[in-house]
Amino acid sequence: MCAPMLFKQKFLRNEKTICNCSHSVWRIIAVRTQVFKNDDLQISRLENFAWIVETSDNTTMYIIEGKDKALLIDTGTQCDSLDAVIRYLTQKPLQVVITHAHGDHAGNIDFFNEIYLHPGDSALLQDSYKGKVNFVEDGYVFDWAAK
Repeated sequence: MCAPMLFKQKFLRNEKTICNCSHSVWRIIAVRTQVFKNDDLQISRLENFAWIVETSDNTTMYIIEGKDKALLIDTGTQCDSLDAVIRYLTQKPLQVVITHAHGDHAGNIDFFNEIYLHPGDSALLQDSYKGKVNFVEDGYVFDWAAK
């Protein structure tokens, strides 16, 4: 059984396709508009409240802004002052979610005082992160009040 990453959200147009093993998958089709660029990264708007952040070393992050809060998915690598760059886009309280603790997903967590992470990845942090770690289990819901 394949395990394709499903990223089907209401702010993206979707096109249904079939993978080699006949499981349904969704391919993302989105129009990008670049809103920020420096030597470390480029940020493109997917919709009014969703951005994709791509670093010069090919890591990817996502920012989703809700009515009350914003959500940063992963922190990538090689981004000087990532927190300030995020504040360029939104001033709302920020929840930082790390999908897993490999360096290309969690390399810039030190810019943030608090992160959310599955406890299965806590050993990978090796006590290097000094901020608050909120452990989330399967099924945890981030309440950022979607628009």
